[in-house]
Amino acid sequence: MPETTIDASSITRQSWDDWLSEQERISFDEYQRRPNRLVSDFNGEKTFINDYIGREILELLQNANDAAAKAGKRGSVRFELLPSGLIAANTGAPFSKAGVASLCLPHTSPKPAEGPQMVGNKGLGFRAVLNWTRFPIILSADLAIVFSARVAKQKQAELVSLNEELARCIERQK
Repeated sequence: MPETTIDASSITRQSWDDWLSEQERISFDEYQRRPNRLVSDFNGEKTFINDYIGREILELLQNANDAAAKAGKRGSVRFELLPSGLIAANTGAPFSKAGVASLCLPHTSPKPAEGPQMVGNKGLGFRAVLNWTRFPIILSADLAIVFSARVAKQKQAELVSLNEELARCIERQK
């Protein structure tokens, strides 16, 4: 998913919504064409999550540091623990399309191209928060995303209803 040359802070909510819908359609089409890809991605995600147990706060701090470096300023980060969950906020640059794409597809971080001051570079660290929550929420400028296991299951059911080979792949995985 190529990075846009548009400043991430100038991307409107509508353009984010359009872009995210397009990315979802691309993934949906890919899983239709290559059913084993869904199983592979699922197994990869489980491995990444397990590999990052105990690194949740460190990964969020690294991401905040990188956002500040990208913005070219000294950043700050705030953690607030509430009964309903943990809020992690920073003063760095907002998410870019390439940054969001790396949340959805591992090992695609745009950070290596952004310079040696970036701490994170594998495109895996955010997955650490999946050890703590099943529905992380990201708010960044006009971007609002919620990752939801419930929605993922609905999408999987939709895929299965359209593709018998995919249904067999998922059944074998169970």
